[in-house]
Amino acid sequence: MAVENRLLAALSREIYEKLAPNLKLISLHQGEVLHIPGETIQTLYFPIDSLISITITMSDGSTVEIGLVGNREVLGINALMCAESSAPSLLCQIRVCG
Repeated sequence: MAVENRLLAALSREIYEKLAPNLKLISLHQGEVLHIPGETIQTLYFPIDSLISITITMSDGSTVEIGLVGNREVLGINALMCAESSAPSLLCQIRVCG
């Protein structure tokens, strides 16, 4: 199993080196909330060994998972595409060890 974010790994060396000074390795814990609606998304996440749930809260108060992001994607890019108030909740669902 590759221990890398495949999106970052697919970048050319030149592009990666331009991004590298802004990348920071962090450790996420299961259940950790990365974003709640109404907050401005300020961080992009490139998961390596975790799955991150994208959830929304329905009008009746129930929570529904609408997406799952793993090591093939980037999380938070939707901040460029929608208003911050409509951005969903983001939380670390599973941390893969191995």
